Amino acid sequence: LARQYPQLELPVLERVARTYGPDSAVVLAPLEEDPEMGARVVADLPYICAEVSYAIQNEMAMTLSDWMIRRAHIMHEDKDQGLGSA
Repeated sequence: LARQYPQLELPVLERVARTYGPDSAVVLAPLEEDPEMGARVVADLPYICAEVSYAIQNEMAMTLSDWMIRRAHIMHEDKDQGLGSA
């Protein structure tokens, strides 16, 4: 993954690989067409926009807050509970 997506920092790649396993390539595929999908959702946490898209399309996430609370746990990890990125 690091060779295919050199624009992503190691903590992001490690978390994507750990979280999505063999589906990691599917999660990251949108970066091929839109590099902005690699932007972090919260600046100091290793979650990227491509994960939100994947969750909506493949994991039945209904809203951004659904993803942030139940799937990414940003509400618990970010000092402002993700409000700055919502």
